[in-house]
Amino acid sequence: MWVLVFSANQKPDYGLLDDPEFYHTAAGAHYRVKELAAKLNQYMDSGDWQQIHNNMYYMDTLVDAFVKKCSPEMGAQISPVCRKIKALGEKIDSSSGKSDAQKTTGLMLELFKLIDELNKLFDPTGTTPEVLL
Repeated sequence: MWVLVFSANQKPDYGLLDDPEFYHTAAGAHYRVKELAAKLNQYMDSGDWQQIHNNMYYMDTLVDAFVKKCSPEMGAQISPVCRKIKALGEKIDSSSGKSDAQKTTGLMLELFKLIDELNKLFDPTGTTPEVLL
């Protein structure tokens, strides 16, 4: 876990992440998907199944927003992966709501593979900022 320490007068420079308009772009929506995936990974590592359950609807909404923010060509390219993420999200929502650790963990690992695939399709050169938690 990373801890950032700043003096009272210092403000971290996150570049694009400081710009509210960034989050209204495809790259901004992609960043939010990556950010939520990182949080879900933390919840999985700590066994916080309720937080996973609570955040799966948000993932569904973020994926929809991401596709809509993309160009028609890119949207068509990423849509199949996004549909798989959404379908898997429903299963994760159900299993995590029942606190089924084994099933949820397996499904989460599948989700992370799909998100990696989505990252490679949308951002093959890694230009979207890294997630800061």
